[in-house]
Amino acid sequence: MQGDRNMAMATEIRSRAGSIINMLFTFVFLLVVSNTASIASAKPSIVSWSSTGGHTKNKDGPQDRMYLVKGGDKITFTVKAEGAERFVWQVNKVVQKNARANTFTWTVPDEKEIWEIHVVAKDSKGNQAHQEWVISTLSKAEAPDFFEYFADKKWAQRSESDPWGRPLPNWKAEKPPVTSSAWLEPPGSVGGPGDGAVLKTQLSAEFEHGTIRFRYRFPIGGGWPPCPFLDLWMGGNRGNLWYRIAADTHHYFQLLPPQPRMDYDVGFTPDDRWHEVTIILRDDGWIYTFIDEILDFKYRVEAGKFRRIWWRLHREGKRRPHGRAYIPANYTTYVDCLSIFSGRFLFPQRKGAIYGDYIANYYCKDSVFIPVRRKGVVVSGRGNTLESVARAINNPTLFIYDQDKRAAICYTNLALRPGAQLVLTGEVLKIHSEKDGEHEIALGYGAELEMRNSTITSNTAHFFNWRIASGGTQYGYPLAQCTKLSYASHITFVAENSTIDNCSHLLFDSPMVLRLKNVNLTNLHETDLGDYRFEGSYQSALRGRREFYRGLKSLWIFTKEFPTKTPTTFEFEISNVTIRGHRSPLNITLLLNAKLPRVNLYDVDAHGENIVVRTSLKLPFPIHAGGFWGPSNYAKSYVGLVNCRFKKIMFPPEPKYYGSSRKAEDAVVAVKYYLDVKGPPGAKVTVKNDVDDVNFPAENRLEVRPPEDKGYYYLISTYSTSRVTRITPSGHTPLPTDKKGVIILTDFVQDKNGKKEMTYTITVEKDGRKKTITAINPGPHWYRPDPNVPTYTITAVLDGKTETEADLKKKGLAGLPKGNKVRSEFHNLKGAVR
Repeated sequence: MQGDRNMAMATEIRSRAGSIINMLFTFVFLLVVSNTASIASAKPSIVSWSSTGGHTKNKDGPQDRMYLVKGGDKITFTVKAEGAERFVWQVNKVVQKNARANTFTWTVPDEKEIWEIHVVAKDSKGNQAHQEWVISTLSKAEAPDFFEYFADKKWAQRSESDPWGRPLPNWKAEKPPVTSSAWLEPPGSVGGPGDGAVLKTQLSAEFEHGTIRFRYRFPIGGGWPPCPFLDLWMGGNRGNLWYRIAADTHHYFQLLPPQPRMDYDVGFTPDDRWHEVTIILRDDGWIYTFIDEILDFKYRVEAGKFRRIWWRLHREGKRRPHGRAYIPANYTTYVDCLSIFSGRFLFPQRKGAIYGDYIANYYCKDSVFIPVRRKGVVVSGRGNTLESVARAINNPTLFIYDQDKRAAICYTNLALRPGAQLVLTGEVLKIHSEKDGEHEIALGYGAELEMRNSTITSNTAHFFNWRIASGGTQYGYPLAQCTKLSYASHITFVAENSTIDNCSHLLFDSPMVLRLKNVNLTNLHETDLGDYRFEGSYQSALRGRREFYRGLKSLWIFTKEFPTKTPTTFEFEISNVTIRGHRSPLNITLLLNAKLPRVNLYDVDAHGENIVVRTSLKLPFPIHAGGFWGPSNYAKSYVGLVNCRFKKIMFPPEPKYYGSSRKAEDAVVAVKYYLDVKGPPGAKVTVKNDVDDVNFPAENRLEVRPPEDKGYYYLISTYSTSRVTRITPSGHTPLPTDKKGVIILTDFVQDKNGKKEMTYTITVEKDGRKKTITAINPGPHWYRPDPNVPTYTITAVLDGKTETEADLKKKGLAGLPKGNKVRSEFHNLKGAVR
């Protein structure tokens, strides 16, 4: 019995022990499961990082995130992450497709640049952790003057240095921004539209000219207001520079004060990817902005010196109704990779050329524009020459350059990308066509073609075409065709001491710079390259805008007005130009906005050709009646022809388009000539228009740029009112080379209603002596084949008398100057020269 009790007791003890062991096992098991579950549910966390390899500088150890390297270096980047299931590696925001592990080996390109190496550690639920390095091959002298990549995930109280060993900037913020992803974004919960993070700091030195670069992203893409946006501000001694990109396609630029805002609804709705912005302020006053190497816009500014910089980033913090739709919560903006290079102009397009596609035209189908593509030599970047293009193409069947003759032959189309530049200096470019119009020179939106002492012609008897971005062909704007910007070219076209021969379709549609000086335009043909197809449904105003361009074109010059109070033409000069058609009479068409700019054409010899004058356009602003696709408004057109000859002036019927003017007085031509008065040196000469001294007073050739005129900034006028001048030591009034002193008189003003002739009274006085001459009637007999050699002179004898021009003619004191052997054809009856 005792044995049984002992056995039972032992069994109970074992049973209790087993229960305790089981309980302990269960506890341990549950603890392990709990910890495992806890680990599984934790968000990814990067606990360590390192980089090895290469010839590094300013690197303190494996964990240093910013340092210098050399081209060709192989660098291995490694992270240790808890809770991560996969890794995404990026170089300058571009995903590296074959890099999925926690290590990434990358070879540094053999070029001067800054690279951002970024890794995202992710789990299956989309949770992320970020790590970043910034390496560069730029020397300290080449480094940006201001650098901010947020690679240390901080915006203040920073201890790390940039790749060049310099301290990182410390920012001040109204509300603490988020930088945990190694980029900048606004705080997590902000109210309605317009709220967001404002981050500001000081530059180490003043910035006036140079390059500003940064990257931005709207993580859920574009949309309509209220929508995310970003503002970049720079403050200085003459106000602020302001640049905004909004997800509803609006771009803004302004220098405050006093310049009006440049506000373009560009139509570029961004996606959810990163995009790079480049802003270049040149020391000649021009500003360029690019998005991903595509020209955004060009502008002319008078900048200041900036010392402060700040960001304003918008976040829509709650979901709320907007019209029929809802604005999603957490609608936000990211910004990163800000660098500022003072005094350096780093255009993003790489210089060079390829043989490939370019957009030659568009046609409309169901209100969508379908591109028409052609192939040719496509030029990118700035500073291209004929020789560099031939070297880049490296195919003599497409493009060849003869160094000895300084001549190139292009056997295909030649196209300049938007924003690209081609410069000819003392060279010849020939376009080879096997039939008329087979090949062309195409200039994209904002492209720049400059030729000096050069010739562009055909290589055969067949003419080539010009296809310059316009509302009639390419629609210009590359980021989004079909917006108001699309109806302009914004090109720079400079030809000085040069010849353009055997071509057609020179259509300049709102060029930013147009300079034709001492140029021969010979053997011009007339063609129409526009594609006027409209299929399916479309807006009638849209079709009307295209139809406005319909017609044969040899030389068209068209300046128009946009609703931004921003001139589209900042520089304009047409002087000493000879125009000859392949067949005469050729129609030279001018649609010159009477306000933007105000211009004369000087010394144009278009003998035998017609001058055609039409009204210009004023494009609508979306908030006006009719909305975005509402009708355009006409703009008055004014053409001043100084010392020009031509066959006749024509005012064709306006196209049947409800945005066009039907008023006869909305297209006006003023024909003008230089005055030559002979008298005592130093004598004062005063001129008065007897018919209309308010609208058509005496002028000179002095170009003026009033800083602001009724809100329009940087207007240009190629002439100024000038009723007074003086006799020079030569005994004559100044020649046209003296742009301020020369006197120009209007012969007549003409519109569809007819002509209004002008007459003048001139008073010449010196030392109390005076001569008054009345009824002076300029005419084509005043025309000067050489502007600096007068063909008609009025001699003033200071005898105190008042006489008419007819009286002086009888005395031989008005007419052909002695010793001036001008061909008699310029002295026929009035009207013969035209």
